[in-house]
Amino acid sequence: MKKLIISVSFGLSMSTTLLCMPATSNTIPEPKRADSCSTDNLQKHQKIISKLFKSAIKTNPSINKSYQTYLANKKLEQADIASYFPSLSASAKYLLPTNDYGNSVNWDPDLLEYSSSNYYYNYSYSPNISLEISMPILDLVKVFSTKQLKDNSYSLDYAYQGTLKDIMQQTLNNYIDFQLLIENTSIAEGIVDEFELITSTQKALLEEGFANMLDYVIQNNTLLTSKAKLAARKKDLENAISQIKYLTSIHLKLDQDFVPLPSPLCIPKVQSLEILNASAEKNYEKLSELRWRLKSLSNQANAALSTYAPKLKAGYSLSYFEQNGNINGYSKYGEKYSNFTGSPYISVEMKFNLAGGDYLQYQSILLQKESIKSAISETAEQVSNSMQHSINATNTSRDNFSIYAKQYETSKQAISVLKYAVDTGFVEASAFNQLQNSYFASVSSAAKELGYLLKAYVNINRLSGETGESSFPFKLYLPQEAQ
Repeated sequence: MKKLIISVSFGLSMSTTLLCMPATSNTIPEPKRADSCSTDNLQKHQKIISKLFKSAIKTNPSINKSYQTYLANKKLEQADIASYFPSLSASAKYLLPTNDYGNSVNWDPDLLEYSSSNYYYNYSYSPNISLEISMPILDLVKVFSTKQLKDNSYSLDYAYQGTLKDIMQQTLNNYIDFQLLIENTSIAEGIVDEFELITSTQKALLEEGFANMLDYVIQNNTLLTSKAKLAARKKDLENAISQIKYLTSIHLKLDQDFVPLPSPLCIPKVQSLEILNASAEKNYEKLSELRWRLKSLSNQANAALSTYAPKLKAGYSLSYFEQNGNINGYSKYGEKYSNFTGSPYISVEMKFNLAGGDYLQYQSILLQKESIKSAISETAEQVSNSMQHSINATNTSRDNFSIYAKQYETSKQAISVLKYAVDTGFVEASAFNQLQNSYFASVSSAAKELGYLLKAYVNINRLSGETGESSFPFKLYLPQEAQ
């Protein structure tokens, strides 16, 4: 091995160290990104994403919780509708034998004296039976409460759909990270292998006296930095896999589920902010949920005011009463008394809370309505801002990706030239490190920009409800098998 020192004087003495190294393997893998929309790859993505979505719908606890809440309110709605039909009530009461005895003192006007007598009754009741069938005729509180329950069902339905879409969006974002991080990890491993070779060579030269300590320390620091970056990407990849499993109960495998992500050229163009905001106004579940909650509160307010209105109920009542035993006190135990009655009726009920509790409740509901109106305006503004940010991200990330892709190609070509220099026997120690770092940085940055672009597209699709091109799988949808 040789060391060549070249000194060039410009007022200061500078030295550049050129190292003669063994030929490198140049094992750093190239990104496996498709340059165009590969139908096969898009179909593979579609298959994996569909599998994740279907599993999330079946197993995700947040989705199940939201769906069960919706179903519970639907049962309340059905129970309320059933209350409009006639209802039947029945009762039967049986009393044990009764002993009734005592003494009475009475004034006798004919004899002009008091007289006393003892009495004793012993009797029993047969089961006394009553039946009543009734149904409401007019109950405004009930009418508005029924409307409120129906509005709640719509609101909870949109809440469920929103939870479903939120989980799908989180799943897609982590899936994008999963695919990008596999590629980044592979590249980082290749760079570490290259730096391991260079560092071991530099150490050998140092031990033989053909390299200085500074060159070795710089090279070793480069190696340690690359190892730290590799460890960080592996950890991020583990987190992405773990998060996908939490959301969908599916554990993605590195060797089986890696599919190259499409280039920005494949990602459909998005529409203008005005069109997307109009779509979000119509399709975004959170806005629809809030609007139905506002309508529900309106009916709740009407129900509170209607407590002052009369309630009408119609029905038919039947009763049977029977008494046996010593009824009149004559020590005769064969006496019997029975009565059967049946009559239709109409009842009117009115309620007045003298402290004004119902009206205070009405005022409270009005304030809740104002709060919901503010929430609607706030949510619409947040959606518009998020939409604008995502549109900007799609444009910026497309441009940045092109820049980093060019940087990647330049670094790749320079590394090939440098490899030729290594193979011929002479190379500058720091040049190879700088080019490898530049190569890694460009690939990592391009991957991040592609991730930003895909996630921005997913977010636009999430907020606007527009599915985009049917062949492009990076969107939110309900798999046919799960419908």
